[in-house]
Amino acid sequence: MGLDMYLEGSFSAPAYVSPTDADYEAMREGKEVKLEKSRELKNAIAGIGFEDAPIDHAYNHFQYVFPIITWRKANAIHKFFVDEVQDGNDNCERHYVPRETLEELLDRITTILDIKTPVAREMKAEELLPTDIEGCFFGSKEYDNWYYKNLKDTKKVLEKVFEYEENAESGKCFDNFYYQSSW
Repeated sequence: MGLDMYLEGSFSAPAYVSPTDADYEAMREGKEVKLEKSRELKNAIAGIGFEDAPIDHAYNHFQYVFPIITWRKANAIHKFFVDEVQDGNDNCERHYVPRETLEELLDRITTILDIKTPVAREMKAEELLPTDIEGCFFGSKEYDNWYYKNLKDTKKVLEKVFEYEENAESGKCFDNFYYQSSW
């Protein structure tokens, strides 16, 4: 038991093959046009064995959701998301996270980790990413090795995400990010 936290990235793709001009003309004439499932949807359905599932694909998109990072009892990072994304309401629900918010988290972490003097580093940590509730469920309130390890791990992952997106093929970036916790 305790605080578990998850950051996910999603990517959506069309579930259908775009209608042709002839299809649109037929639709305007009141004719029924059957839209074909996209190759991506067919592959996803086959990959999980849902070939016979009643999936309405016409004019829809479907979404892939990927785990990006999981934390355990990283209460300062949790507090950041509760304050910045959840309007202070720690409710264990899934919340949309704007990319700018992840960039802000990375900026705060980088600022803290760049300070070499332990006392000054801890003072900046208390200012920018303070710990939250103390106890077995949420982890320690100490600015110790675990605290800084969580920051270093988070920094590494967020830098990889942003680097990937800078170098990815056009249209192959995450559409959205989501944060969720459970405790």
